[in-house]
This record gives sequence, C-alpha cells and structure tokens, in this order.
Amino acid sequence: MRDVCDHPSVVARHVSSAGCQFVVECGELVCGQKLAFALDGVGKIKARVRWSVADRVADRVGVAFDRVLDPGAEKILTRYGRAARRLELEIVV
Repeated sequence: MRDVCDHPSVVARHVSSAGCQFVVECGELVCGQKLAFALDGVGKIKARVRWSVADRVADRVGVAFDRVLDPGAEKILTRYGRAARRLELEIVV
C-alpha cells in the first residue's frame, strides 16, 4: 500500500483509447472501484478499476474508461505519463 492521502494520485502508463495502467503514488485502489480525473483541455474522465497488482516496487491498477478517449485526449494523457505528471483521482460512489 502507498501513502495515505485524501485523494489517490497516480501516474498514467500504457495509455490507449479504451484504458490505461496507473502506477499508484498515493492511496489505494481496488478492483471494481469507480473513479474520475480531470485532464487539462479535455475535462472529467470516468473509469473503473479492472485489475490491480501490489508488489515491493509499486502498486499498479488497470482501468477501463467509461467512454473511448478521442485521439486528442489520448495524446494528452500519454504526455502526462511521459512527464510523470500525477493525476489526482476522485472516487465515484
């Protein structure tokens, strides 16, 4: 488990239009959990955790987006990941 925090934060990896992997920097995410995050120039993106792996190096989760990302949004999220820019997540109830 990563550090405890108010909102989980992650770095995006392996981005596709349908989903991506998040490396969890802070907080904990579990399978089936609904979440959302804001992406500059795009707005709020909703997703659901589909799988999770915890090991000594990092906790990782795979998420599926509720809607397919358009190519522009996919490119922005990919840039976030390459720059290791953290995304703050909102847990959706």
